[in-house]
Amino acid sequence: MKRLLGVLTFFAVVLSGCDKDTDKPVAPSAERVSSGERVGALDGAAGVESVVPSGASATVAALDSASAAVALDSAAVVDGAAVGSAVELAGASTAVSGAAKVTTRTPEEARAALTAKGISSTDGAAFRSAAGSGNLEVVQLFVEAGMSVESADDESGWTALHEAAYAGHLSVVTYLVEYGANVNGADEDGYTVLMNASWRADNLPVIRYLVDQGANIWATAYDGKTARRVALTVGNTSVADYLKSLETTEEFILAAGAGNLLRVRLYVEWGIDKEGQAVVSIGGISRERTALHAAAAGGHIEVVKYLVGQGASVSSLDGAGDTPLDVALAARDAATEGTDARTRFSKVVDALDVKDESPDLVVSASVNKNTPGPGDSITLSATVRNSGTGSSASTTLRYYRSSDATITSDDTEVGSSDAVGGLDASGTSAQSSGLTVPSTSGTHYFGACVDDVSGETDTDNNCSAGVSVTVSRKMYWTDVLTDKIQRANLDGSNVEDLITTGLERTLDIALDVASGKMYWTDYGTATTGKIQRANLDGSGVEDLITTETMGLDYPTPGQIYPVGIALDVASEKMYWIEGGWGFIHRANLDGSGVENLFVRRYGRLAFIALDVANEKMYWTQNPQNAVSKIHRANLDGSGVDTLISTGLNWPVGIALDLGSRKMYWINNSGDNTGVDKIQRASLDGSGVEDLITTGLGAPQGIALDLGSRKMYWTDLRTDKIQRANMDGTGFVETLVTVPGPHGIALDLR
Repeated sequence: MKRLLGVLTFFAVVLSGCDKDTDKPVAPSAERVSSGERVGALDGAAGVESVVPSGASATVAALDSASAAVALDSAAVVDGAAVGSAVELAGASTAVSGAAKVTTRTPEEARAALTAKGISSTDGAAFRSAAGSGNLEVVQLFVEAGMSVESADDESGWTALHEAAYAGHLSVVTYLVEYGANVNGADEDGYTVLMNASWRADNLPVIRYLVDQGANIWATAYDGKTARRVALTVGNTSVADYLKSLETTEEFILAAGAGNLLRVRLYVEWGIDKEGQAVVSIGGISRERTALHAAAAGGHIEVVKYLVGQGASVSSLDGAGDTPLDVALAARDAATEGTDARTRFSKVVDALDVKDESPDLVVSASVNKNTPGPGDSITLSATVRNSGTGSSASTTLRYYRSSDATITSDDTEVGSSDAVGGLDASGTSAQSSGLTVPSTSGTHYFGACVDDVSGETDTDNNCSAGVSVTVSRKMYWTDVLTDKIQRANLDGSNVEDLITTGLERTLDIALDVASGKMYWTDYGTATTGKIQRANLDGSGVEDLITTETMGLDYPTPGQIYPVGIALDVASEKMYWIEGGWGFIHRANLDGSGVENLFVRRYGRLAFIALDVANEKMYWTQNPQNAVSKIHRANLDGSGVDTLISTGLNWPVGIALDLGSRKMYWINNSGDNTGVDKIQRASLDGSGVEDLITTGLGAPQGIALDLGSRKMYWTDLRTDKIQRANMDGTGFVETLVTVPGPHGIALDLR
């Protein structure tokens, strides 16, 4: 993954597979473009950074200097005369990006210019490579030719903005943002553009610009890292220190005192405590104050109005015991009549000394799960608060899903709307809606908007900020010692208890992701064995097969011992091993229509896997009173073949890679006289290979991620869930440590 390569780059270039000239993690676009004729066409003899489109302001080129970017942040100086004259970052950023937005060619002309350079106008990889190399001329040609600025690499999810931000090309970053590139766009691993920029210590100008354009400093990747954590990982202390400084209440108050409305809005959208206080100096007076106090002291009417509209308290007291209105009145009275300062502070007084009785509805939102699995149910909760001074009429609350953190009524409406009754001043109404998240992995934003009511003083705050919900691919497992079913992200993060009651000895698990169901075997005792299913979030547990429902002629009626389980979802069938008596059964997915397919009186059958396309089933057999074996048969139980009968100790978990015509299995040492192994062979049993032979204790279940070529397994003695490459090479990762992991299944949507 690019992310891992980025970390290795910092510590040892030779280990990382990085571009030796730039120390840059090798991007998919670079892999396809960097060693052909297109690279020469992209870079050009004139040099990458010197290229500026015809007619573009020199400001664009100047942006790649650290001094220009630092100048943009000068509004953070908030003492003395700087309060009234500090340049707002919003204005500076607008001036910069406006200079970048230069269109000099028609789409036809742009395509012709690209063709002349030997580049196809539809080549997204070349577009991203140009951005990563800082070739603004070629980037502009692509955009003018109609290339989407959000064009992303299929494997990594990197866009042109990810490439340019990582490489530190501020002119290209500015141009792409001006043309609509999403500064909060995330790649396949959940890494945002800001996180990409944070890998390099010399990227501070780009990072400052992205923050000024609304990049979320608190966004979290799938591995739990924020942009600051990325910087700390590779030792970029200057970047980490800058991002850390933005997280403080003091910086929020300083931005309000400087009149920096853009920065203040960003802090509020990031979820800063609007009532937080810190000691800051405004106009030479140092005292503890809130952001509203600071804005009032600086005479910044737009910031004052915004904060009041967002519900900032007009009655809070600063370190001197003054309210924001007290501060504004003192500043107004101290200003000379007829001066701009007098006029400015008079407006602030009017904004704070609210005399009318108008409602102002503000919405906040939260979810009960921030990292659900694909297709999971979540609860989106929203609170409507009347932050105005007058009562509001009844209205309607609606719920939305968005691709970014800004929720509007133009986003996708989800769930059912809720009625909100009339609210007195400071009154609240709490509502919630049960929603289903998308069935594919990725980051989504959920929020709510309340319909306007008559007389509202501010309708721009009628929508909540978006709440980030990252849908992650999951692994599920049974824990035979704690009698639980659990799940986590594929990297082992975010472990969840799904089912913790009603289980006795859960052995194996299988998923029907399309229907949102999981199935498992519970070995239980002689009379309590059963097969059950539930929703993927653990709700809605159902008994499918029990001693009462079997109705089969067992050697000892009323006793069942289910072990391995596998699903044929297309035919709506489940297959399972009856370990105690050596049966293989199948039934409908609801537990009806039980059939006995196979009976073996010698040896204990264990786990099962299906090749539905070729109508075959494979299973392992333990050596109880017999020889350990791996078998195959038709799905109806006929045509039994013994595939492997030598070299096995105690075979348990089994999984199939049908594309490569391979089967994988766990060869447990059983009585500890042999060696625990993970092995594979061709589907006919030939070509047996040892994949993992060290570091194992008592491995049990195995599952394959064919897309990433990874195998996952449980180990009952080492208390671990681990993964490695499917060929056994490379580093064995320990993902989760739990008391008794046994069966395992993956949701790879």
